[in-house]
Amino acid sequence: MNNYEKHLSSSSLSKSDVLEAWADVDDHIDFLSNILHRPNIQDETKAEFESEFAKIRLRRTDPNLYLAVVGEFSSGKSTFINALLRDDLLKTQPLVTTGVATYIRYKDSLDISVDFKKQKKNLLYSKDKNQLWSKIETLAPKLYVINQDVRQFLYLATSNEDVTQEIVKVTIFHPANFLSNNIVIIDTPGSNVENESHHEITKKVISQSDAAVIVIPSDRPVSSSLVNFLSGPLRPFLHRCLFIVTKMDMIRKPNEQERLLNIIQTRLADFLEIEKPIVYASAPQIVIDVLEGEEVVPPKKLKWQGEFEEMEIAFWEHLQRQRVVSVTEHVLRLLNQVYKKLDIHLNYQITMFGEHQQEIEQETIRDLPSFTLEQITKGRQKIDNTMVNVRTSMIDSVYWHKNTTKDKINQMIFEAGSSAELKQIVAEQIEPILMTDTKDFYTELQEVIKTINNRGRKVVKDFDKRFMKEYKRLKSLNKRLDYTELPSESEINIDLSDTLAPLDKFQKVFEKQSNLFWKRVFKTGFWLGVVAALTPITWPVAVGGAILAGIGHLVFAPSLDDRKSKFWEELEPKLNEHFNVLENESLDILSEHIATLQELLEQHINTYMDKYKKVVQHMQLEQDKEARQLQYLRRYVQSDLEEITRRRKVVQHKQEQMINITI
Repeated sequence: MNNYEKHLSSSSLSKSDVLEAWADVDDHIDFLSNILHRPNIQDETKAEFESEFAKIRLRRTDPNLYLAVVGEFSSGKSTFINALLRDDLLKTQPLVTTGVATYIRYKDSLDISVDFKKQKKNLLYSKDKNQLWSKIETLAPKLYVINQDVRQFLYLATSNEDVTQEIVKVTIFHPANFLSNNIVIIDTPGSNVENESHHEITKKVISQSDAAVIVIPSDRPVSSSLVNFLSGPLRPFLHRCLFIVTKMDMIRKPNEQERLLNIIQTRLADFLEIEKPIVYASAPQIVIDVLEGEEVVPPKKLKWQGEFEEMEIAFWEHLQRQRVVSVTEHVLRLLNQVYKKLDIHLNYQITMFGEHQQEIEQETIRDLPSFTLEQITKGRQKIDNTMVNVRTSMIDSVYWHKNTTKDKINQMIFEAGSSAELKQIVAEQIEPILMTDTKDFYTELQEVIKTINNRGRKVVKDFDKRFMKEYKRLKSLNKRLDYTELPSESEINIDLSDTLAPLDKFQKVFEKQSNLFWKRVFKTGFWLGVVAALTPITWPVAVGGAILAGIGHLVFAPSLDDRKSKFWEELEPKLNEHFNVLENESLDILSEHIATLQELLEQHINTYMDKYKKVVQHMQLEQDKEARQLQYLRRYVQSDLEEITRRRKVVQHKQEQMINITI
């Protein structure tokens, strides 16, 4: 005695109520509904499983018993259905027919409903006849139809490949007495047809049916192709299948008929492992022939009409007895499918949670102090390298200017041909040479400062690019964290012109300080006049002063050559001193400018990193929060999976028990 029978023997409830309670369907649905309201279940997934629940609820309240009729091509399947309907409705011919699943329901008059793939609303023949025939003409323009009646339309809608490929479902409404007891017959495509779409249709129909009738022709008893098909999609339903052997009227001797039935039962038991297959012998074509009266049926074959009626009654009574069992089993089957899908979904979530957690752990945001120091060091190094190059260049430039200027002055002095000419050179020509040369050097210094400024701009821009690369990586991580408050690049970017403004101001400051610079170098009117040419300030052009007074007596020495040599001996050290001071002062100015540039760079980097640090700190909090949430959800999902595993075993066990339940 199984658990259901124990419940039944100790209960005063009806058999159907006891079966419902035993199956625990409500408990399973409540459990599944609770899971779907978890925060980790997405809306799309919820909608998918709600659709599955709707099927379960609909099946529980649906009073119909869905009976699939399955058989190989030309097995007499259509003839068998016609005999049940007492109507030669479905065409039978030596061609492949039934290209779609055809549902046959009860109604007091014949009608047809068609669901097309590209049309939301189904069309009913009694209301939409013209539109339906227009569809046929559009889908199969080469067809020539003489009589446009409902039966001809049914034939085309279920057999013409051009038409059936655009149809999802055909429903026939028929007044047959067999259907009046809430039985819905589903005619399926032939199981041995070499058409994959037909196989898929049959599999889908079987999965949605409560029971199935397997039609076996007497001239092909349990063929290998039928066994292969039944061993596949029909395997879970074989215990609910009835086997109808058709064309039995083709076998004349009773002992041969009995022998054939025994062979079929044995094959079904051996090949399909069915313990006690229910097999009926029938001759549906005799029922149709008697009904139409167009052909004379031999008296010996009339017995098949009576036997078909007896078989029909027994068949109907069996289905009625098993209705509750079939429906309950169908619901359990749907539950098992839902549990299987949910199991896959939650296991996928577990995997994704693990990968997500691993990503968070691997995406450790860089150590900000180290990153900041690294960027400042790199920037300083680039600027220091610039200073090394500029220093060497400036020293070489001063050296060149010194030698060039000295050579010019020396040549002019020693080429003087008279005392008057020498006097004129000292009084009028030396100062302009110094003025021009120093002005040229100052122009070079300005270009060097521009070069340094441009290098500073490039260093800052290089950092900005490096920072934005790091920041975009952060934003990429943010997409995974779903942190919507992350500032954009434009919001966190610092205006470069503001950063480098001091470099541009240095030019003006340098011009103002140049006056003091030259005064420090030369404290005489002579050198003051030289420096005057280097600045926009109007300097006194008075030449002579103390320095000329100091060496002026040499101009009037007794020998011209002696006067030249003595003058040069006193002038050369002063020229060397002039260029040495020029070199030292210019290098000091550049060093000071480089230091200012490095300070600006450091301020720029720190300003960026202060903004970045706030974002990173917020994101680290988000990371920690998400990590905790993932751990929480993982525990929740793991618990759900364990419970689903337990419930699946319970449902599967009850499905196995239902094989032996009868009412």
